[in-house]
Amino acid sequence: MTNSAIAFEARRVQLRQWMALLLLYGIIGLMLVLTWGRMSDVIIDFGRELYIPWQLSEGRVLYQDVAYFNGPVSPYFNALMFKCFGVSMATLNVVNAVILCLIVTLVFKQLSRFFSVGLSLFTCVAFLLVQGFGYTAGFGNYNYICPYSHEMTHGIALSMLVLWLLHRNRRPCLFDLVATGFAWGLTWLTKPEF
Repeated sequence: MTNSAIAFEARRVQLRQWMALLLLYGIIGLMLVLTWGRMSDVIIDFGRELYIPWQLSEGRVLYQDVAYFNGPVSPYFNALMFKCFGVSMATLNVVNAVILCLIVTLVFKQLSRFFSVGLSLFTCVAFLLVQGFGYTAGFGNYNYICPYSHEMTHGIALSMLVLWLLHRNRRPCLFDLVATGFAWGLTWLTKPEF
């Protein structure tokens, strides 16, 4: 193959990847519309996910004024979102949808390094329908939009970011190494399992 044919094929694969990502984002948008307002129950296991960031956004201090048992990244991140966009469940739902887009993008990018675009797309669609918007218990507290524990969602997103940064270039530059270390450190501050 000539260099121009190789470059053309690389552009074609890249175009297919972008189209697949746009389709995945469309599925996330469609699922948000179909499930909006029915994802979480503040009485069943989701009240803590709202109460602690709300208290932090009002000026309370984690571990001093508010008892907590995991790392500080998730509650302070959610408190920042409450400060910026208002205290509501809708704020967390939209922010979690953005985080889900990030996770799906990173998973798709990693999968398409080793598999075809079609298989990567199929895997990500299955992930979105089963895990991203799963509604298996009569209420949606066990998915990525309204997680039982935001530390899990944030930890997975940060872990996927670490993997992507490590595999982004064959020869990482200083920025890649610093960003990887920063993301890895934040991962440790979510939940001990990560």
